[in-house]
Amino acid sequence: MASFETWKYEPVPLHFKVPHGIFIHEATSVAIDSKDNVYCFNRGNMPVLVFDDSGNLLRHWGNPTPFEGTETFTDPYGNEAARWIGCEFLRPHAITIDHEDNIWLVDDIANVITKCDLKGNRKMMLGPRGVVETSQEAMEKLVGKQIPPAEPQVCISILGPSSTPSIPKLHVHECLRVTLQDSVHI
Repeated sequence: MASFETWKYEPVPLHFKVPHGIFIHEATSVAIDSKDNVYCFNRGNMPVLVFDDSGNLLRHWGNPTPFEGTETFTDPYGNEAARWIGCEFLRPHAITIDHEDNIWLVDDIANVITKCDLKGNRKMMLGPRGVVETSQEAMEKLVGKQIPPAEPQVCISILGPSSTPSIPKLHVHECLRVTLQDSVHI
């Protein structure tokens, strides 16, 4: 087995074949499933793009109307920002895939973590104040909505370098772990 020191990475220009009209904007994170497919979570007009190892687009989800343009909204800090009309995420932030090929998507403005299957079907949504939704009807009400956090907040991610010496430099996609009981551990 190769060690990290012996792995060699080289850029492959224009590897991913993105169809005309699909815009990848601020690809905040990527993850790889058990079949080596690459999942790109981004802030473009189609938030989740799935590519095979040859760069072919296999499927996408997260916006039923990707060609309808943008709309303006005010973020939690009072800034006006644009978002794609129909997008199911306010601001895609992180993605991870667990050992059972469940996909976990973090929307940092909506304050929601969404659990999906490999086709993008929502299985669960975790929100502030301990909200756990598993019914399709309840999850539809959370999609694309900002949910204000409750006080006190529970931090479920470590972003960037930690100021605590015992905690290494981690990012949310490296520290978010979810068990079968749907508890969040970091």
